[in-house]
Amino acid sequence: LALGLGETTSNGQMAKYGNALNYPTSAESVDSWLDAISLPQCKPAFKGMSVAELCKLDNATLLERVPAAGHRKRIVLALQALSAAQPAVSVEEKPKYNSTS
Repeated sequence: LALGLGETTSNGQMAKYGNALNYPTSAESVDSWLDAISLPQCKPAFKGMSVAELCKLDNATLLERVPAAGHRKRIVLALQALSAAQPAVSVEEKPKYNSTS
């Protein structure tokens, strides 16, 4: 069961992000994504970043930007959901040529 922004659960209550199964799978901006995962206080750490750049962060950079372990864990889980929903980019391999031919 994947719930999106503003969706309601089967009992009519608003869905709250925090469960690993219901993080947002899309984002228009980093700020709106941080709001959706209830971490607006982390906005200064990611100011000026695009969603694509956010998805490419490594653990060391994330640790520098978000020192609080709980917040960082929520970001990692939410990034996994966001990245899994992004379309895969296929890279065409160039043919390899033998230099002696």
